[in-house]
Amino acid sequence: MLCQRAILVLFIVLITCFSGDARAAPAGNMDINDGQEFTSERVVYINATLIDVYPVTQAKLSGSPAFEDANWVAMRSPLPFQLSTGDGLKTVYALFRDSQGYDSDVLSDSIFLDTTAPVGTITINQGAAFTMDPKSNLTLEAVDDSSAKDMLVSNKADFQGAQWVTFKTELAWSLLPGNGARTVFVKFRDRFLHESAAVNDSIILDTVPPALKLTINSAAPFTNNARVSVHVDANENYQTESMIVTQYDSMEGLDWQPFQATFQLDLSPGDGPKTVSAKLRDAAGNEGAVVKASISLDTVPPAMSIEEPPAESDTTSFTINWSGSDFTSGIASYDIQVRDGTGPWYDWYANVNRTSALFTGTPDHNYSFRGRARDRAGNAAAFPENLLNSVYIWPRYDPTVSFTAPRPNATVSGVVTVTGTASQPDPRRSVKMVTICVDDGVPVNVDGTLRWKYRLDTTKLEDGVHILAVQSDDGERVSNETLLTFSVRNHKPSATDSLLVPITVLIVMMVAASLVAFFVLRRQRPAVYVPPPPERHDEMSLTLTPEAAAVTELTPEAKARIAAMIDEPVRVREKTDAEKQAAEMATREIRILTALSSLPRGLPPSLWGIEMEDLAARVVKAEREDTPDGDMLIKINNKWYYGDESNLGMFMQEYKKD
Repeated sequence: MLCQRAILVLFIVLITCFSGDARAAPAGNMDINDGQEFTSERVVYINATLIDVYPVTQAKLSGSPAFEDANWVAMRSPLPFQLSTGDGLKTVYALFRDSQGYDSDVLSDSIFLDTTAPVGTITINQGAAFTMDPKSNLTLEAVDDSSAKDMLVSNKADFQGAQWVTFKTELAWSLLPGNGARTVFVKFRDRFLHESAAVNDSIILDTVPPALKLTINSAAPFTNNARVSVHVDANENYQTESMIVTQYDSMEGLDWQPFQATFQLDLSPGDGPKTVSAKLRDAAGNEGAVVKASISLDTVPPAMSIEEPPAESDTTSFTINWSGSDFTSGIASYDIQVRDGTGPWYDWYANVNRTSALFTGTPDHNYSFRGRARDRAGNAAAFPENLLNSVYIWPRYDPTVSFTAPRPNATVSGVVTVTGTASQPDPRRSVKMVTICVDDGVPVNVDGTLRWKYRLDTTKLEDGVHILAVQSDDGERVSNETLLTFSVRNHKPSATDSLLVPITVLIVMMVAASLVAFFVLRRQRPAVYVPPPPERHDEMSLTLTPEAAAVTELTPEAKARIAAMIDEPVRVREKTDAEKQAAEMATREIRILTALSSLPRGLPPSLWGIEMEDLAARVVKAEREDTPDGDMLIKINNKWYYGDESNLGMFMQEYKKD
């Protein structure tokens, strides 16, 4: 600077000497604060280097080239000057005047006024919210008129232990160890030692990788749908950012996907165990361990079968057994349905895990059974349509028994043969025995079963009314008692008593019709001679009812008159056709009843439940026709049966017409 001034003075002297002009104005230069570029103070000092023949006595300084409001002041060096307010580049203009009143040209110099501290910022890891590494990078920026010179960096807000270092825009920095929010503080200082306010930036230090719990379909072990719901329960200190989910064995080369807590996933094709793997990555970049979850895909319904029961059952209750198999998820439950005959199916058991049950039905009903199994994945097949699982419950018929002789309310004497029939409508059973008792006596076995007889000695009974009770037994069931009321009269006949029969007959005939009607009837119908019975009258045994006995108490004269008439031939009228037909039907009905009781195969089921006497009467009166082979058929209840009672092998067997 002194060299420049000397050169300038020399230059001015030379010009003056050669020009010969002693009135030259001051010439030279000026600077501010010895040529500094910056100042922090508004008051600066002007130094001027001037050359003049005469001394420079005055100076005028201004911040404007027009020198508004500027005044001449006495010249001195340096000259103080107060810069205008506000930081920035400031220019000072000066005029110098010598003692002769000559003014110099306007001289000027500039300086940057900086009265404020720097303003700066700090950014950790380019503004990331998380980091998993305590070693971080700081990006620093400071704004200052004279530029920042130093900076003070610390992990503590009070900058305890920190030292000023040269300002840098990038700085490697170590965060406090551990996990959680971490803050770095910084101050800036310029050349004038102006310190900025402390600024900071924060980041979350997270060194713990995320954990997870993986579930498929709420942890169900099985599914029958290939599309499943996957739930990822993340256990993360701060924020889970992304995940990888796969059914492959390796995750190598797979892309990270945005984290989802729940999502749908299609399992790989084919039934069987399926495994899903997943891992998480948090916002700090920590990757968690691989976690797996499994589920079995089962889309095939289980197989199920009902153990074939007996086609027939003698009891109303029987056991039905069933079983099933499923190779993937296993059997969970069964649905069993039953149908009565051809009626609708209805549930017997629904959603049960038992494999057998006791069924109770109604006799003479046919029950069918079907079922299906349900596996643990929820698969259930449709109920089958074609079934062989049916059971017929046989009716439980009691055996029957009836009397054929004597007739009800008959009067008997001596030894009487009591006869009757017994049957069991169920062709699978037969009558094993027949028992009979008189009055309240002890039951005894009779001779025979289907056609039975019993020798009754009435002489051991008192005269009067008695009751016979008979029952049949098939070994399991016993018939109801069938009762027969009869009268016993066993007094010894006398000679007079032998005349009572014709007397009784005569009295009855006299009471029944007048003598005139008798002769009229005799003339209308031819008389037939009937020889007298060969046995003697004194050997006849006739038992009369009490009423008849009372009537027979006649006078001796009447008895003698009737006795004289006995030796005469007896004329009786011939039976009418209707009476003959009725007698023939009664006789055939007895034969039919005997044949029905002797059938080797029993009655067909379609005739069960009809009393034997009623059935015999229907057979006698039934509509008839012949087969092409000449066999006689009878029609009962709109069905045709073989009607020849002499052929017990075919009698009453059903005949199927084409």
